[in-house]
Amino acid sequence: KEIDGTFHKENNTMEDIEILLPRNEIIDTVEVFLDDNAEICEPTPYKYSKPIVFYGSSITEGGISCNLSNAYTAIISRHLDVDYINLGFSGNGKGEDTMIDYLAKQDPAVFVLDYLSVRGHNKAVFVHARESCKRRNKTDVLSFRRFDRT
Repeated sequence: KEIDGTFHKENNTMEDIEILLPRNEIIDTVEVFLDDNAEICEPTPYKYSKPIVFYGSSITEGGISCNLSNAYTAIISRHLDVDYINLGFSGNGKGEDTMIDYLAKQDPAVFVLDYLSVRGHNKAVFVHARESCKRRNKTDVLSFRRFDRT
């Protein structure tokens, strides 16, 4: 499958360009062609130096968005002018010990743990994830959650 995303500029001002790759697609090659006189520079720094780390399932991954720029992770990042790490895994944001340990080793501005869309999680798993991240990095944790009544 070939996708052509052509970008033309009318003036000579510098501009940051973000390329969002499709989710659940196999990417063989990404090619970027530039005019001979084009210049590539460091991107404009974000307002905040540390990223937001999002962890959850398909909603976090961007599974309900036709365009990944419309995923809530991307919208929040743009609005706050901060980079982000999206650890959304369709059907698999289950808070396993290995993943909690990995999350706790990160150094973000804030963690966002999205358990809202994950069925079958109990409160103990959620609290363990939240407290591990807070204790190890002294970083705030924003949580979305829904617990089954069983």
